Amino acid sequence: MLDRETLQEAQRVAHSDALNLVLEDLIKKYTGEWINSDPKDAQVREIAWHRVQAIQALRDELRSIARSDDVAKWNRRLRGKTV
Repeated sequence: MLDRETLQEAQRVAHSDALNLVLEDLIKKYTGEWINSDPKDAQVREIAWHRVQAIQALRDELRSIARSDDVAKWNRRLRGKTV
């Protein structure tokens, strides 16, 4: 379990408009590279695809961490403990 300060920082980062814009721009850039690459150039296509996957995984992990406190509260409530 993350300490409160780390959790709050993860929440700020996950909800950062600036970061989300940068990540979206990168996804668009690498998706464009992937789509516009020569179909015979498998290495360029693979690299672009993996970059998109890595960015999406990073964003998903940040969102998961940001929600972890809400999930823990919900689980405690389900177990009958106070929040």
